[in-house]
Amino acid sequence: MMFEIRIVSKGLYCHRSGDYFSFLGYFLEQLSGVFGAVTIEDV
Repeated sequence: MMFEIRIVSKGLYCHRSGDYFSFLGYFLEQLSGVFGAVTIEDV
């Protein structure tokens, strides 16, 4: 998998290229299993 992702203050910075969408689906599935509901904001 290759794409850009960084942890920033209060969130993540991702570049929508490469395997971004494959990773995002898996990542959100894992987060919601641990923390419950997850809110996504596209800025």
